[in-house]
Amino acid sequence: MLSFNYTRQAIDDTDDDDRREAKAHASDPKLLRALHKASLFFCFLGAMGSSFLFILAGRQTPRVLFGPFVLWLIPPFVVLLVAHRSTSDLSTKARFILYGVTLIVSVTSLAIYTYQVNWPRQSTPAFYWVLVPPASVLFMMITLVVSAIVLHWKAK
Repeated sequence: MLSFNYTRQAIDDTDDDDRREAKAHASDPKLLRALHKASLFFCFLGAMGSSFLFILAGRQTPRVLFGPFVLWLIPPFVVLLVAHRSTSDLSTKARFILYGVTLIVSVTSLAIYTYQVNWPRQSTPAFYWVLVPPASVLFMMITLVVSAIVLHWKAK
């Protein structure tokens, strides 16, 4: 009987948490909406800016490599846009984290590429262009997985 009462209490607590989450989704704070719009803007800016900066930096690059390199630069931003499309299932805290990660990846990528365009490396000029996209995806995965674990752990 004790375990039944404990289980019943856990179910009631879960229902209360679900109701609070639904209420939080229904009344998104203005800050969350503003952060969502800003992160989408910077995601598009990051994708377009990265491509533009690569074209600027690649004046001596063989034309055959332009297409593959642009396709190499865009996936981190596509992953972020896909994640943005599925935010309706996420808690408010998880959305804040996703939007923050989007801003960090976009601004950092643009900063690194801008640095590369203005002060290019002489020995290995393609180093940043090859390294930043997988590093961005790795950063996104680690951040989102760790935050999901922490949010799940705090919920218990």
